[in-house]
Amino acid sequence: MKTLILIIAIGSFVFAGYTLISDKNTETSTIDTKKTHTSEESVIEEPDTETRVSDNIEGDVSADGAKIEAGADTTIKEFAIEGRNFSFMPASMNVNKGDTVRVTFKNIDGFHDFVIDEFSASTKKIRSGEQETIEFVANSSGTFEYYCSVGSHRAQGMVGVLTVN
Repeated sequence: MKTLILIIAIGSFVFAGYTLISDKNTETSTIDTKKTHTSEESVIEEPDTETRVSDNIEGDVSADGAKIEAGADTTIKEFAIEGRNFSFMPASMNVNKGDTVRVTFKNIDGFHDFVIDEFSASTKKIRSGEQETIEFVANSSGTFEYYCSVGSHRAQGMVGVLTVN
């Protein structure tokens, strides 16, 4: 069901992008996609890891539903993080200060969560096969550890690094 909603949302953004491109008041509006082949050889459009929306039309809405003011420039960095016993994959993320960071945490094995204290960002503790998406603004530069807060998982190496340039 979530996949169907995601496909509909992507289609809506693509349609909106084509509509905005034809409008003379619009500078740019793009959503990068990559094609993925399933076992049935059908093609699924998936969002790339970065979405940039630049627009000079007052009152438009960005990809995350936030209102865009005239001349605003919003960057959303998306990451798919997998949790396993006892690691994250990938174990590092890089973003720029001010980026909105969207993390979809998928638990592959065990019982885990995803936490970054400095941005007050965390998922619920979820079971194998479940996933949750969180979003936050990287408003501080530096290197920040993300980790699993379940039991001694962090001490056993279930950590990663978020670098904000």
